[in-house]
Amino acid sequence: MVSMLARLPALLSFEPAPRAGPSCAPDCQLPPPRNVATPSPGGARLAARSLARLGRGLLALLTLALPSTGAADQFAIIGKSSSDANFIAVWRGCNEAAETRGDRCDLVDMPGAANFHRQAAAVGEALGSGRFSGVAISVMSSEAIAKAIRSADAAIPVITFDSPFDDGHAALSRTYVGIDNFAFGREAGRLVRGWHPEGGILCLMTERHDPNLARRVRGVRFELAGVEGEAGDQPLRGEGGWVEHDRCPWYSSDSADRSLYQTRITLNSLGVDAFVSVGHWPILDAAGYAAAARPARARLAARQPAVVVGVGQVSDAQKQLLDMGLVHAYVGIDFPLMGQWVYRALRAAADGEALPRKTILPVATRRPSSPPEAR
Repeated sequence: MVSMLARLPALLSFEPAPRAGPSCAPDCQLPPPRNVATPSPGGARLAARSLARLGRGLLALLTLALPSTGAADQFAIIGKSSSDANFIAVWRGCNEAAETRGDRCDLVDMPGAANFHRQAAAVGEALGSGRFSGVAISVMSSEAIAKAIRSADAAIPVITFDSPFDDGHAALSRTYVGIDNFAFGREAGRLVRGWHPEGGILCLMTERHDPNLARRVRGVRFELAGVEGEAGDQPLRGEGGWVEHDRCPWYSSDSADRSLYQTRITLNSLGVDAFVSVGHWPILDAAGYAAAARPARARLAARQPAVVVGVGQVSDAQKQLLDMGLVHAYVGIDFPLMGQWVYRALRAAADGEALPRKTILPVATRRPSSPPEAR
């Protein structure tokens, strides 16, 4: 049987980029939530019945209201941190889709800062626990996760989401569900290039030891300067008219306080023409960002610098930063949608269905007072 995932069309075609957003044939939509029977009123009448009949009635109601535990499958979601709102959103999307089939998605508990050693240990534990029918991993270190999978030697399907294995370890994953991180970076670079076509001084914000963020940074540099391959891992030094500031890239360490301090310096002291963060760190504290940006408000009105931030779910306070002109664009990911497709892939893998090599989801660009534009 061919998986319904295999019939999903390419959702992201970067050149040319579809303006109307992704399309999908009706047969690849997620099924609607099933209707669950609920007990009807009539407690007084039940009280008057015999104890034996009451027991039978309650058992019937429980059978209607709950999925069969014998048929249910559990699937593990292993993100980079269970404290990260984006991975919580993936889990919720996965679990909502799973519930329509009587299944369940569990977010593996790894609170606090992301750490690839902890993630590798969690992968080994999940694969060896016997609890799960499939495991989805947002890969931090291809080498460490590959070692954990091989050591577990479990006959359980593994997929990746959000951040895939590198090419050397890709065969360990049945499929990848997520965005094209290189295209994500290109979209951020396209926005910047539109505002500063002659080039200028660039500052990037990212994080170390994260392969999907590294791909985004390469995408920014490629779009601005045409550099690719290993050259995309080095700061720009005049290619395409762009030079990266000596203090950049900033590494946020996944800390809102640290990234806010770095952002304040960037906006008010470095004199850059563009500030691109490939993650949401500068605006985690929206009020703090607004305070840090206020002295630079006149320059920001002239896009000096142009500010582009990569995001997941956008809060009302973060939308206000756009409308105030303190951020010029968000490049975003729909993490609940990603979670829904993660479940579909896990379910298909557990059922032994064929899977496509990748399921690529759209990237959405949000500008001031505008809905997201899918690309």
